[in-house]
Amino acid sequence: MHDIFSVAFGRNGLLVSSSDLRASFWDYRTNVCTKEYFCDTVSFLSVDVSPDGSLLGVATDAGIAIVWDLDSGAMVRRAVHTAGTHAIAFSNDSSHIATGSFDGTAGLWPLSVGLPPK
Repeated sequence: MHDIFSVAFGRNGLLVSSSDLRASFWDYRTNVCTKEYFCDTVSFLSVDVSPDGSLLGVATDAGIAIVWDLDSGAMVRRAVHTAGTHAIAFSNDSSHIATGSFDGTAGLWPLSVGLPPK
């Protein structure tokens, strides 16, 4: 059994964030997992689904917030803090994410910027 850190409703059922490096979409009517997002090195501490239902946002213990497009599965944004990121939320128009970090800062990140250079 794994700890559950955060839950949010999305268009595909209930989204669960857990300590086992994954965010899982569950169909709450059938209790069947329909899709999972993994990261092999960080735990997902908080999750949110955009108001338009098209994006998944996760806050990680590594200080990185990640946004995925739910239709394509593509990562569309990474935002980095200097300590673990424990909170994430989408703006009402799905154009920004807000994050909260254990470093004592909050961030407001436009999604139109995309991924930072590596």
